[in-house]
Amino acid sequence: MVTARSNRRSATRRVQVVLPADVAASLQEMVPVRQRSAFVTKALEQSLMAASRKRAIDASFGAWTDRDYPLLNTPEDIEIWREAIWAGEDPDEALRKAYHSRTAALRPNAGTSARRQSASKRSRRT
Repeated sequence: MVTARSNRRSATRRVQVVLPADVAASLQEMVPVRQRSAFVTKALEQSLMAASRKRAIDASFGAWTDRDYPLLNTPEDIEIWREAIWAGEDPDEALRKAYHSRTAALRPNAGTSARRQSASKRSRRT
């Protein structure tokens, strides 16, 4: 039976790394001798994964532009888009509805003006 440990061991390679004196002292103080390679391996894997994510984020910068996605400009828009996807709805339609609701709130409401005019006419009659 082959274990993951034996596979990992057969695929290992010895490398020399120079560390600052204080980092080496902390490693020696905090990590037992026979666990240092595993400790350093885990730390390097985590750092390499973070570096890989950062590289992917940097490479994708500018992939979405305001011109390409005019309805996806605010954190609220992103929340609407995400919620629509999770609900199995069309995210573009949900964004259009939210956009129209916002712009309608900004426009003068014709119904309100008509109500004010008829109220004004009634008050003049009395």
